[in-house]
Amino acid sequence: MTVMALMALLLLSSRFFQPHTTLNYEKSRWLLFTAMLLAVVHYLLQIFLGFRAASDELGALVNMLFYTPAVYLVSYASLRMVSDRKHKRLYMLVGFVSVALILVCFVVGYICYRSLNMPVALRSMAVVFYISVFYYAFYPLHELFRVKQLVENETGGDIRQFFIYMRVGMAVLFMICITVPFVIFSLKVLSIFGPIILVLLV
Repeated sequence: MTVMALMALLLLSSRFFQPHTTLNYEKSRWLLFTAMLLAVVHYLLQIFLGFRAASDELGALVNMLFYTPAVYLVSYASLRMVSDRKHKRLYMLVGFVSVALILVCFVVGYICYRSLNMPVALRSMAVVFYISVFYYAFYPLHELFRVKQLVENETGGDIRQFFIYMRVGMAVLFMICITVPFVIFSLKVLSIFGPIILVLLV
């Protein structure tokens, strides 16, 4: 939680140290800030309400409710920096649909079971979550290489050095997205890979 809170504070304070930026950059900054806040709220709920301590299944349920929009916001913030309006709209639509499906599965499951112990709904949420997170991981990388190839074809030059930072950032995002689906269902696995994810974030 401390890492996420510090990152949120850094994103907020950077607004005052970098006053001259583009509108697209500012929107990406606020998307990242919102994602970090979601991560902090998620951690506080897990700790103070004891969802993860109660059971791995309940912890995973809460994880998916928060991680789906959080990972989407981080991924979309990266995509906004390189993609055109058409592809951003498509990605935004997919993000909204995936979050909506997670919420629908949760609400329907709670209505049917009258409890947070909802095995069928949990499996349905897991399917949506896995598909969504893998999409969030692959699409921004695909879009980055598409734009890089387009610019190189138009300019006739090698611009790889200008994409190094973005490529590394998206590669880290890719590794986090690939790792998260396998750690949220097990406290033991989370205790092993959780610190690695935090290091990648830093």
